[in-house]
Amino acid sequence: MLFKFPSVIIVSAEEARANVAAALSADEVGRAIRAHVLELATPLAMADRIGACGLMPGDRVGILVKEPRPGPFPTAVMTGGREVHITIGSTAIHSQGKPSLIAGVPDPASQVTPDIDLRLGALGSRVALLPDQCAAFIFDHRSGQWYLAPTGGARVLLDDYSIGHEPLPLSGQHSVRFFTPLDDIATQPAVAQLRVAVERPADGETLRFASGPVEIHVRFGVEIGPYTLRASDNVRVGQLADGLARQAEIALEESAQVIRLRLAKPELTAGELLPGEALYAPRG
Repeated sequence: MLFKFPSVIIVSAEEARANVAAALSADEVGRAIRAHVLELATPLAMADRIGACGLMPGDRVGILVKEPRPGPFPTAVMTGGREVHITIGSTAIHSQGKPSLIAGVPDPASQVTPDIDLRLGALGSRVALLPDQCAAFIFDHRSGQWYLAPTGGARVLLDDYSIGHEPLPLSGQHSVRFFTPLDDIATQPAVAQLRVAVERPADGETLRFASGPVEIHVRFGVEIGPYTLRASDNVRVGQLADGLARQAEIALEESAQVIRLRLAKPELTAGELLPGEALYAPRG
């Protein structure tokens, strides 16, 4: 896994025994990242051999293509409590305070990574004909309303209504079907489909990190990949990074870093982080 445009944020905790995931995901700001899938990010030395890095089944190797830069916590968007819940295949996706979600098929050559991968709800191999941006779920702050809008390159049906140039409002539960521009929607099955529901999450207590002496570094960035590279235990970390970068056709800067990513336990506390260890949190 390679990370483009990585950043670092710092969260302070008053008590080292604070539950990190709960504190990061508790308020509107935390909805901008998926704190429930936090990973421990341990830096690896370029000169070390792979066999000495303590890799275990399920671990990932992340490459920061350039030195992380300090940045603000991902900004959450106030949606007035109205969220969209999307079910595609066996996967559930929640807006978590984001104002928009893009549905499409990932394209390695594109700068856009869809929030909703339509391959998860594909009804055949023709899903590869769909573009990286087929439709967008958009929240309008003025009306407090969610809409489904086409983004070009695909025909989109909201229930039985074909979306033209104007977005269609969402309320309750809907089915969304995707076709290629040349498909006859009257006779041909959809290429992919999903279900969407507009919901209002239940109110709950807000747990926040109070300011204090414990600093927690959280990295986030745009993921490129995943890529697979077979390597023996004697291969050095730097060689692995170069090989993956060439495979992805990405140039590594001299300040590039390699990190080992390991899924953090849900009850992880701030006091358990080792010196130099950070967290990786995917964007919401």
